Amino acid sequence: MAAFEKRDPEAVAICAFACQEESSDPWLESKRVEIMAALESTAARDAQCAYLLAYFSEERLVQILQDASEQDMMSSVASGDLLQEIERVFRLYENAAQLDSIPAIDRLIDVCLGDYKLPEGLREKYIDKKRGIEWMKVKASLGDARTALHLGGFFLKGKHTFPGSRELEGVQDTQEAIKWLECGATNYIDGYYLSSVKPCVTDLMFIYSRDEYGVANLTQFLKWCNVGIKLEIRECYLGLGFLYLYGLLGAQRDEQRADHYFRQLLGGGFANDGNEDLGSVAFTIARDIQFHCRKTHPDSQIALQHYVEWLLRAIALGERNGNAAISLQHLFEGRDNDTFSMDIHHAGLARQFQEITDKIREPIAEWSGPSSEEIMFLARECYVALGLPVVEDEFLMNPHALPLEEVEEAKELEEKSADTAAAISRSGR
Repeated sequence: MAAFEKRDPEAVAICAFACQEESSDPWLESKRVEIMAALESTAARDAQCAYLLAYFSEERLVQILQDASEQDMMSSVASGDLLQEIERVFRLYENAAQLDSIPAIDRLIDVCLGDYKLPEGLREKYIDKKRGIEWMKVKASLGDARTALHLGGFFLKGKHTFPGSRELEGVQDTQEAIKWLECGATNYIDGYYLSSVKPCVTDLMFIYSRDEYGVANLTQFLKWCNVGIKLEIRECYLGLGFLYLYGLLGAQRDEQRADHYFRQLLGGGFANDGNEDLGSVAFTIARDIQFHCRKTHPDSQIALQHYVEWLLRAIALGERNGNAAISLQHLFEGRDNDTFSMDIHHAGLARQFQEITDKIREPIAEWSGPSSEEIMFLARECYVALGLPVVEDEFLMNPHALPLEEVEEAKELEEKSADTAAAISRSGR
């Protein structure tokens, strides 16, 4: 009570909200007029009070719309009384939005995009999609990473489907997309928005990795991969792996370093919080390598070698669905020839991997999977059949016993990234 008497904004808001509820509190009843007056005066300086004032006015408007007959509605529209009441409510929401009330901004976005419930013929009067985008920008700048992510997608493609199936078209603008994705990646309110922060970081990494957007840049790519590693974003480990595997963006090829980043995905929380076996994680890495090769057409021999390597690792780690073995079967049956731009056919190896698949999918009690010696033998056979260098992968000998390298500390990675970028810059690449 004392806080209200001092016109503390939070106390005013609590009392005003309580007044709107059915209450038998004698103090509230005696102060109702004073409380609502205090709410109106405090609304000029406090976002929460400003929003409540608009919200209570909106409730009265909704009640008027519900109670009015069609004839009364037409009469009210004709006289201008209803329009005045509607615009008063919207004006109050605008006042609250100017004080950075996100719920008020949401209401205004609904109004501008035609999602606000008004009688037919009135809703269209207030639709203004361009202004709706401007209010989204305000919301994103206040730390709403989800809105920033959607704005990034809108400007990156020039069109986007926003929440609520709102399909909007605009002008493609890569720099504007980057601006809002960076906003979402760095200027978010709290951990609640992390599910949107991560895709913002991932999108920035992809934008800076590709020529199609006209901004491919090694320094920026490494910067956002570094941010992504702090947040344990899977795509950032893959991005660094592909960077060094193929020497993308002018970086020096380093297959060992590439493998280091791929192998980080076998640790941490990447195995579906521990519910997915490591063999399935290794299989997914193999599929990522295959997909990347199909989409970007890098050196197919390098891609093929690492694709086979990770499929074999998946089998060694006990991938329990047989997907890795059947993928190798399909490879040697020639089903991936287009992906790797090679003519691959080897009936003997295809048959051996089919047998492994059958045993995995119809388990035999005494069979616990191929031994490390069998897998090493198959690996050599695969590499010879494909005309690839024979690699003695120690991982296959005892994959579960090999300690995984720890993820580099963020600071160390950032320093290495900066050193790499500077070295490339000095070399004139």
